[in-house]
Amino acid sequence: MNVLTRSICLLVLFSLFNISYGKTKNVGAIVGSIRKTVSAGSASAPRYSVASAGISDEAVYASQILRVDNDSSSNYTGFVTFETSTDESEVTINPFVPGVFNKAVQSPILTASLSAGAVGSIAITYAGSGFSNAPEIIIDYPSSGDDRATATCSLSSGGIGSINITNAGSGYDSAPNVTIVGGPHLLRVTEADDPNEGTFFSDC
Repeated sequence: MNVLTRSICLLVLFSLFNISYGKTKNVGAIVGSIRKTVSAGSASAPRYSVASAGISDEAVYASQILRVDNDSSSNYTGFVTFETSTDESEVTINPFVPGVFNKAVQSPILTASLSAGAVGSIAITYAGSGFSNAPEIIIDYPSSGDDRATATCSLSSGGIGSINITNAGSGYDSAPNVTIVGGPHLLRVTEADDPNEGTFFSDC
């Protein structure tokens, strides 16, 4: 093996796709990049650096993991299953709407407008595509107070067809961001001492 004589510049660009329904620990944005320089070493004493994907944005869901199952019949390293919870009637509460995490999903772009400190309307700038069920809509908290606006949506040909504001909220100084829970995301296991701690998963 030849001795390395030059610095090695490693550029890793991640463009990851889509999480099995109901399966995330910490979820963030889908694109990260790493640029690292590794100094020259030798065949007997190589130098290396451990690289990891960068995750931006807030987690859309965090929960305890029940198990990670390996699937040798596919290219996936494993499927993550979460601990579920129940409501007061002992009905199981699923963390996500079925079908919203799918590699065919194109995330919509939704734009809110204010009216007297409340959300007056939400325009569908881009409807998105690939949904089999209407995803959950998340509207940012207001600048003051905790009366956050809420909304639901319906589908048309796999994209967002219409939006219904169920609570206009109050205390907004500027139009809040409106996002959906679905589309391409990453999953990261962060539980200390878990055998999969630090592992990244993509939705599929």
